[in-house]
Amino acid sequence: MALMTVAPSWDLLVIVFVGIVVTYSFIIGTHETVKMTAVSYIALIATLAIGAVLARWTQTTSSTLSMLDIPVSGNSLVIIKLLIFTIILIALAIRGGLTIKTADEPGMIWKTLLTILVGGANAMLLLTALLTIVTGQMLLSPGIAAHPIVAPIAQASTFAQVLVFNQELWLSLPALLLLIIGIGWNEK
Repeated sequence: MALMTVAPSWDLLVIVFVGIVVTYSFIIGTHETVKMTAVSYIALIATLAIGAVLARWTQTTSSTLSMLDIPVSGNSLVIIKLLIFTIILIALAIRGGLTIKTADEPGMIWKTLLTILVGGANAMLLLTALLTIVTGQMLLSPGIAAHPIVAPIAQASTFAQVLVFNQELWLSLPALLLLIIGIGWNEK
């Protein structure tokens, strides 16, 4: 019997990440998945805004920080922004006060399909958010594809190329799905 080996790759990482988010969507349910999508948008915007303030602040205070032997580099700012994104995401999900209520729920088949679609769209939104944060680029920046961190990944991975070159889709699809869900569930 031949053993099947799976070589780690960026394609595999993207597939596993999307699979985990979709699986988690089934665990928490459709309503919470919709909530997590809204929370992901809020966390992304807040992180980018806070990151811009931190970058501006470290530029003006870098001499003071270096005198105090506190290293300020691009890598440390990226790590701080990733931590901020994670903290905001978790805090809003747990204590953000967001509640999703709908008048009518679709049948089991539609609910399953919606959970898959919204979970997958949220996974791609999260991956796009992470790329945006790690590269330090603005949202929808074409510069992400040429960034030294992203370019080799996109060259080695078909899924990463789809992710990077379709940022507009991944940032808008979850919102469009939320709109469709809102119209579909509340219409009677």
